[in-house]
This record gives sequence, structure tokens and C-alpha cells, in this order.
Amino acid sequence: MKEVLGSDFNANMTVADVKEVTAPEGAEFPLKITFAMKGVTASFKVQILH
Repeated sequence: MKEVLGSDFNANMTVADVKEVTAPEGAEFPLKITFAMKGVTASFKVQILH
């Protein structure tokens, strides 16, 4: 993760989940993807990698 995140990396980071996300056929872009992460609140600092 350090190589990918560079200066945004924090040694206390952990991978919480991995999701496979695909757009349905015929979807119009841009897409908005929303998902819930149990235990994560708006006050958490997160990184989403795609």
C-alpha cells in the first residue's frame, strides 16, 4: 500500500475489504458506487483503491 499511496500512507492502515465491482451493461457514465462498511463512520479517514 505504501508504494501506491505515497505520502498518504499510514503504518496503522489495514485492508478492511476487497470488492469486485462491475458496471451493468448499458450503464451511463459517470457512475456513482455506494456501499456500506460495517464499523466505519464519517469521522474515519479512509483510502479507496480501484
